[in-house]
Amino acid sequence: MIHYTGLVALLLSGVSAHGYLGLPAVTFPNDVDKTQFIATIEASASGFSGSFSGSPSANTETFWTAFSSSKFTSIKEFVTALGQVVATGANLQCGLTDPNETPQPLPEQIEWTHSDTEGFTSSHEGPCEAWCDDTQVFQDTNCAAHFTTAPAKLPYNKAACSGASRLAFYWLALHSSTWQVYANCAALEGAGGSYAPSHANSSESTGQPDTPTVTTAAPTVTTAVATSAPLVSGSTVADNEDEEDCGSLDDDCGSLDVAGNEEDEDCGSLDVAEPEATTLSESSLNFDSVGGGYISGKVQPQWQS
Repeated sequence: MIHYTGLVALLLSGVSAHGYLGLPAVTFPNDVDKTQFIATIEASASGFSGSFSGSPSANTETFWTAFSSSKFTSIKEFVTALGQVVATGANLQCGLTDPNETPQPLPEQIEWTHSDTEGFTSSHEGPCEAWCDDTQVFQDTNCAAHFTTAPAKLPYNKAACSGASRLAFYWLALHSSTWQVYANCAALEGAGGSYAPSHANSSESTGQPDTPTVTTAAPTVTTAVATSAPLVSGSTVADNEDEEDCGSLDDDCGSLDVAGNEEDEDCGSLDVAEPEATTLSESSLNFDSVGGGYISGKVQPQWQS
C-alpha cells in the first residue's frame, strides 16, 4: 500500500510537471515544483467555437482558428484574461518565478527545459510566446511540435530586448479540454529600471487635479524716437532775402538757430523770438540737442509789457 501510494504521487507529480525557462535563468521559491503549470482555462469558458476533445494537434488547430478571429491579440493577453490560478503563490504574469532576482544576460536563444532528455513535453501541443517588457519577441502556434530538442531552443528578436527589464514566457498546452498555462519571468541585465506592466487608466489613479500651466508674458516697452526736428506752429521766417540765398535748410546754412543768433548772418535763422511775428503757446516739444530758450523741453513765451 505504501509503495502504491508513492507510485500514485509520482504519477500525479509527472502529470502536472512539464517544464520551465532555462535561459534566461529564472528563480523559484524553495520547495516548489518549478515544472508545474500554474493556471488552467476550460475550453468551454473560452468563448471559442469548435471541439477540443480530439488529438493534441487537432485541438491546437481548432484553437488557433478560433483565436485568430477573436478579440485577443496575443497568448499573453489570452491567458492573463482567462486563466484560473491553481498553483499556490502563483500569478498569471510570472507564475511562481521571482522577476526581481539577479538580472540575467540575454541569451542567443531562449531555452525551455523539463529534464535532460526533454524540452517541451511532446504530447502537450499548443502555442507559446516570449515578451521583453511590453514587446512581443517570439510566437509559435505549436511549440511542442516545432521545437523538439532538449532543451528546446527558440529564436527570438534579441535586439528588441535591449534595455528591457524582464523577459516573460507563456505556454498554453491544449492536449485536453482543460488547457494548462505555464508562465515564467526572468530579470534582465542592462535594464533602465524596474518593469511595471502598463495600465490604460494609470493616469486616473492619483486622484490629483490637473494643474493649469500659467504663462506670464513680459510687457513690451516701445520707445518712440524723433528722427527730425518738429515744426513750430505759428513761426514766421524773419529774413526772406537770406532765405533766397540759402534756399532750404541744408548743410550750407549751419545749425538751426531758435533764439535769433546774429552769427548766422549769411543764411539767416528761424527767429521765434520776434514778438510782433510770433505768438507761442506752451507745447511739449523735445529739443534734446538744442540749447537755450527753453526749460524742461517746453518753449517759454516772452511776454511784452
